[in-house]
Amino acid sequence: MGNSQQKQQEPQEEPKNEFFLQSASTKVVIPPIEISPQKIYQTIENVTFYSNFDSGNLKSVFKQNDQFLLEIANDCEGRQPQLLFNKQCRNWFYFKVISQIDQQIMCIITNLTKKFIKPWKYDSDILIKQDGVWKRHPTEVKDLTLIFTLNLKSENTVKVAYSYPWTYKKNQKYLDKIQQNIPNGVYFRREIMLYSLEGRQIELLTITNNNQLGNEFKFNNPKLFPGKVFQDFNKPYILMSCRVHPAETPASYVMKGFLDQLLNNSEESKFFLDNFVLLLIPMMNPDGVVRGHQRLDALGYDQNRVYNRLGKFNKFQGPYCVLELAKQFNIKYFIDLHAHTTYSNSFVFAGKKPNLDQQLETLILPYILSNFVSHFQFKPKSIFSEKAEQPQYQIDGQYTDDLKDLQDLNAYGNKEIKSNDNFPYPINPQLSGVAKKDVGLISNIPHCYTLEVNFKYFEFQGKQKYDRDHFVDLGCQLLNSLIRIKQMTIDEYNDIKQIVNQL
Repeated sequence: MGNSQQKQQEPQEEPKNEFFLQSASTKVVIPPIEISPQKIYQTIENVTFYSNFDSGNLKSVFKQNDQFLLEIANDCEGRQPQLLFNKQCRNWFYFKVISQIDQQIMCIITNLTKKFIKPWKYDSDILIKQDGVWKRHPTEVKDLTLIFTLNLKSENTVKVAYSYPWTYKKNQKYLDKIQQNIPNGVYFRREIMLYSLEGRQIELLTITNNNQLGNEFKFNNPKLFPGKVFQDFNKPYILMSCRVHPAETPASYVMKGFLDQLLNNSEESKFFLDNFVLLLIPMMNPDGVVRGHQRLDALGYDQNRVYNRLGKFNKFQGPYCVLELAKQFNIKYFIDLHAHTTYSNSFVFAGKKPNLDQQLETLILPYILSNFVSHFQFKPKSIFSEKAEQPQYQIDGQYTDDLKDLQDLNAYGNKEIKSNDNFPYPINPQLSGVAKKDVGLISNIPHCYTLEVNFKYFEFQGKQKYDRDHFVDLGCQLLNSLIRIKQMTIDEYNDIKQIVNQL
């Protein structure tokens, strides 16, 4: 067993369902999860549909002409005041069906969103788990409906999902399992950084080898790890975050591939651990995950659009943890793991750099990864694009549902503010709220990425369909790519820079 430090079980706060955004005049009330619209248990004749479990989302079921008509819920349905801009946050579903008799039934999800209809036409498969195995299952797309049949066996539960689930509970079990099997000589520390608004754990893993020891220290933020002593290491850190968007379950399988490769006691893993320290936040938005949301947290915020306002609102624990870690440690790479609905294949986005040389250095990791992974797309011009984030950023301030807050946010984003005791993060007008751009601008981490992989399909020698093994392998190859860069000579590194400059 390696040098594994057990997670500290601290007193857990009681879950709440009333929150104040900025002042007493801006109160948000969210329904307790047990009675949220997306959590149902409904029996029609001899068939029961239910979604009242971790990550479940099914809003309603009706039977009409021997067909079961289903609706999925928008993120944060039932919130008061009502969200005005969550109608595009509806694509994830996960529910279970059990029948009292053997029968075949037809189901129709009636409320697909127009925003996501094009990907459904490219690949209309869903996932079902029957007899203990997740398998792709064909459907038919008509207008904004999804039509499929289920062959039900008496008293045998069938699970139905948009993509391979990775629930909060599954995440905890996975972390428990790897913690019990740490190789000898590996430094492994698992800590609760903060609790989410609803009292769930936001954890930090620290993994490296016990070499190049630096000084012990206490975290300089009393809100995080109060009184606990940390070991510093004289080697670069890699900060990785996952599941800021709840439905993006492929990201968790990428994380799994990275961790499994890191802890397999191979020569590659030993090299990585000798030369890097991994800081990993496995689940940034556990409330959204448990509630079965597509994109938002429990309050209705897209937490990958809030990095420019952490000094204004204090409700964003995941991004807050990222920035605090960025301030504390010598981080060389920040990699935020995601999944993408509309763009095919796997790829990265990165924040723009002030000069060509820094931009070329940022391109090296995705270039190397493209040599390891056939479905990874390396398109230098697209990597620095900000087009995809603009529409969401423009409306994101309205999640506050308060005109004064929106005006304050606009003013806040248009002037540079220096850090001080009451405002811990330096702000400038270039900030967009998105991690891959703002974390670098705020902390000066040289290489910041969003790593994306499509939920369903990739294009390589024709259209091909993703399964979990593809996602896991992407995580493995990400680790191998970082090792390859570390092993390069200066001449090799400069040669790669010249290659990417010509692409």
